Amino acid sequence: MRTTAVVLALLMMMTGATSQAGVIEYQHMGKSSDVIMHFAAGVYDGETIPVGEIIVNLDGVPTSVFCVDATGDMLGSAFNTSTVTPGAFAGAAGEKAAYLLDKHFTNGISDVDAAGLQIAIWEVLHESSNTLEVDYNSASAGDFSIENVGSDDVIASADAYLADLVNFAPVSGVEVQKVEEGSDRQDVMLVPEPMSVALLGIGGLWLGRRRS
Repeated sequence: MRTTAVVLALLMMMTGATSQAGVIEYQHMGKSSDVIMHFAAGVYDGETIPVGEIIVNLDGVPTSVFCVDATGDMLGSAFNTSTVTPGAFAGAAGEKAAYLLDKHFTNGISDVDAAGLQIAIWEVLHESSNTLEVDYNSASAGDFSIENVGSDDVIASADAYLADLVNFAPVSGVEVQKVEEGSDRQDVMLVPEPMSVALLGIGGLWLGRRRS
């Protein structure tokens, strides 16, 4: 079954829905921390993986990105994209993910906070219960949770981001770019900082494993 990879892009100089195309190519991990993921619908359930900032080339420009889809596999090398809105991508959850990225991602983000932001994004997109709880050892943990390897700092960071959703308001200028090529590929969310830095979720890039 073919899955569509999706990039959510905050483009400061663009307005409205467009059909603009681009090319994304994975480079390496940026600011990140190792966690153990627990998500039965995901490729990496029970595995230790680095999560957080990922560096890609976006139309040839080095760009910081974060993962938004824990159900698929790695994005791969180079993929063409087209643009839709965050609401079309994931409804209200997509709008909340866009809010988190727009408000909290900065160029100087730490390893812990980059991982925490990644986990918070996954939680709002993948959790079906009414409780946003990312700690696997909590009785309130639902569909998606993590264990932090060696520290609870990532969990605390994710919880802080999720708590800020009480201040949620839709953000403008955020767009989704669908990567149409490939099967079993992860949906990805991209939010450029002014001019050069983007946030894109490519959950499986770090391991490079294909789902059978």
